[in-house]
Amino acid sequence: MAGNMAAAGAAQPPPLEMPTSPGGQPRVERRLSARSEFMMERLLDFERQFEEIDAGTGAIGEALGCGQISIGKARDDLAQLEARLDRLQCEGVDSIDTFELKTGKEQARALRKVLTRRAEQMHTRMDDLFKQIKQLMPKK
Repeated sequence: MAGNMAAAGAAQPPPLEMPTSPGGQPRVERRLSARSEFMMERLLDFERQFEEIDAGTGAIGEALGCGQISIGKARDDLAQLEARLDRLQCEGVDSIDTFELKTGKEQARALRKVLTRRAEQMHTRMDDLFKQIKQLMPKK
């Protein structure tokens, strides 16, 4: 009897909650296949590298504006970042095949599209910075 009382007095774990949709209906979460998970991890790594390149571009722009970097070094560093972005887009994002994926196909396609759009925006930002650098270069 003492064992029953101890069990009855023991703290009960909270009930498990099912994820719900915005309408409050239970939602079944689908697990990605190993291949889809691998592709999503690669795309997320590309996104992280895009962030690094974007931060580097911003740092060059700030340093240039404050006179903390020479015009030539700014141009060279920016050119290296642009080459890295091109390589990442061509050999990374564009090389991801989503047609074989089953469970994560739509997620991978959506993220790939977002990354492609972001690369285009980053190129525009870099082009603007190259123009700014060109204007600062001494006239010959």
